[in-house]
Amino acid sequence: MYRSSSLKDSLKSVEWQCSGDSLGSYYCASVKRKSETEAIISIVSEPYAGAEREEAEYLVSADVFNNIGIVIENHDMLNWGDLEDEKYFALDAATVKLYIKGEGYYLQTDSNKRWPSPNAVTEIKNIIEEEAKKGTQVNLVYKTVEKKSYEVD
Repeated sequence: MYRSSSLKDSLKSVEWQCSGDSLGSYYCASVKRKSETEAIISIVSEPYAGAEREEAEYLVSADVFNNIGIVIENHDMLNWGDLEDEKYFALDAATVKLYIKGEGYYLQTDSNKRWPSPNAVTEIKNIIEEEAKKGTQVNLVYKTVEKKSYEVD
């Protein structure tokens, strides 16, 4: 049961992002409020650097914020504050980032920090992906990513 209707109603957007592994992959699952009753989920996937990028959008019920709000509350995420850096991390491992934006608050964190509850971040990603499957697909784009080269002096 949802305990705080104000949290679910105040959420504006949530974004889960994973990038920077040894293949140069990029994946983002995000949800943004469209209206009181609707939200747009965006899934962007590029399996490796230079691969064709898939971008899909889904129209879903704003109820998606109910389940995300439960995770935020259960793991007290809005009170995480400034987190310590992880002592060790792999240089070629992907970095997971989470952004939560609402009325009067903003949380930005990444996997190089010591999360009090690491499962919370994964739970949010899973909720967004599951809701996308239930939604109505409104846009699907495949783009070839332009390869960039950099000169080194």
